[in-house]
Amino acid sequence: MAAAAPRADARLLRALDSGADSFSIVLGLRDGTPSARALRLSPDPEGEPARRLVRLEAQKRLADEMPAEEFQVRHFYGSFSLMSATVTRAALLSLANRPDVDWIRLDGKKRALDSVASNAQSLMHSDQANALGATGTGQAIAIVDTGVDYGVDAMGGGGFPNSKVVAGTDTADNDNDPMDCDGHGTSVASIAASTAGVAPSAKIVAIKVFSSTDATNGSCADTADDSNILAGVDWAIDHRAQFNIGVINLSLGGAFEDSLDHGYCDADVPDYASAFDSAIAAGMVVVVASGNDATSNALSAPACVTSAVSVGAVYSQASSSQTWLDDKGATQCVDAPTAPDQVVCFSDSASNLSMLAPGAFWVVAKKGSGVNLFAGTSASAPAVSGTVAAMRQLRPALPPESLVGILRATGTPLTDPRNSVTTPRVDAFAAVSFDPSHFFAPPQAALPVAIPDGTGSGSSSVTVSGVGSVSDLQVLVEIDHPDPQQLRLTLRGPDGMAILLRDQTGEHEHPINAVYGLTEVPLDPLATFVGKPGSGAWTLTVEDRVADVPSSAGRIVRFAVSLTGSTVSTRTVGGRASGPHHTRAIGPRSSRGGSSASTEASPDSATPPPELRERPQPFPQR
Repeated sequence: MAAAAPRADARLLRALDSGADSFSIVLGLRDGTPSARALRLSPDPEGEPARRLVRLEAQKRLADEMPAEEFQVRHFYGSFSLMSATVTRAALLSLANRPDVDWIRLDGKKRALDSVASNAQSLMHSDQANALGATGTGQAIAIVDTGVDYGVDAMGGGGFPNSKVVAGTDTADNDNDPMDCDGHGTSVASIAASTAGVAPSAKIVAIKVFSSTDATNGSCADTADDSNILAGVDWAIDHRAQFNIGVINLSLGGAFEDSLDHGYCDADVPDYASAFDSAIAAGMVVVVASGNDATSNALSAPACVTSAVSVGAVYSQASSSQTWLDDKGATQCVDAPTAPDQVVCFSDSASNLSMLAPGAFWVVAKKGSGVNLFAGTSASAPAVSGTVAAMRQLRPALPPESLVGILRATGTPLTDPRNSVTTPRVDAFAAVSFDPSHFFAPPQAALPVAIPDGTGSGSSSVTVSGVGSVSDLQVLVEIDHPDPQQLRLTLRGPDGMAILLRDQTGEHEHPINAVYGLTEVPLDPLATFVGKPGSGAWTLTVEDRVADVPSSAGRIVRFAVSLTGSTVSTRTVGGRASGPHHTRAIGPRSSRGGSSASTEASPDSATPPPELRERPQPFPQR
């Protein structure tokens, strides 16, 4: 069957082998426009209106060329070269052999990923950030979810649009009313931008991607189609300038179908990779909940995409015991006792996790009226999205990569005991207080940099000027490579002094995602550079020392330096790949009160006091 459908992915091939006659698909088109990744690297906002026309014309042309009885369009996408449709078996086989089709995958499903608020806000210091004036004024957060109940006071009250929920759409029911059909999206929006949220002055753009099961929006379908989620991201990009949308929040996702280790998943979900790259090229940050499957070796999709800011959950308060239930009501995991900044046992984790944030518990606005306790990585993600909005209010010119880098560099490092992965927990006050003139990240055109497979090295540089001697240094490094054990990482300072950050250590499918000086200790000490010149080129070199068969080349995804010295001024950056070279031989090196009664809950909704109790909330997943 693979020969008959060369552009179909593995899941789609299995569906074909099963004898199915109808398929919901998402496909990538070769329409002559630059790829989303290329535009992320070299943004061209002036040319985007013309590219949107080209993409849509190509999609409509393909649809016109297919028999109407065999091909029914679900969504056209102007922001990226994708389209979705329901097709017959014959149409699928025809599409899989068209030269203008790049790939085809089954339209997947995502489930909604579902404290006391003062505890959660105090833990991440968002109350202090708000007191500083960083409240998200002038910013909008797109909530891609079950919709938002704009009738409750916390979400503006009255009709739509209103003073809080300023815009939105419903890509699942194909209308312009984003009224919440479940309550999950209202809870997520409440954490991000209600009067008791992280960015209380920010506006909400409600993008409903779950179908309502009745005309009154009384309930939602259990899952959302990938095609509808992608249409929501596309709508947010298209309306970014109109509503000043700086961040897209997706508290949804789906677990891998196996229990294997999984790193970055761009190749598994190219549609999400393309959509997120397009959002970043438009100047937006994409925040995604890591998942509630209690895995410690993989993130849910699409949190595992390299361009996503994936967010896991920590407790914001102490208790004697907390039991979490899965979606069938069975015990998923137990934490006993719990403490602030303890990673919650349901929170999906892996080395490519970007951030942690309070996820158990928040008091949130409830669909209809009242309040509810809310927990899950669905709660953690909007805490980070709200922080991004607060940062953008104060630093509107910062590009997405610098915003994310500063978020990570100013976080509190926490270690997950399940896998020993250390990840920054968001500190909103530290993030908005940080002087961005001390942070040096490449422009989007300089990364990623290819790492040749066993034949040489890739390097990325930052050139700093106006700095005296170094007093403090952090180095952010993110590398997408299937086997980090093959890699040697070297950091070279302006005076030629070089240290090893890492030398052929790690595990297969456990990406390198480090803030050296915060989350990881380098092989050689960063203190080597203290007192040395800060001005000049800082270069990261990554050498792949093992050739694979078949080849498995990697790439430097992110490199940045957080540097303090006497004075910091302008900087330039760059990257390159080089051929084989000789290096010095390196030998082996050695290289955080209170209590409450025991409770039981699902990761979507903690069991609240009797006056707050309602059915559990969903977390959108596959």
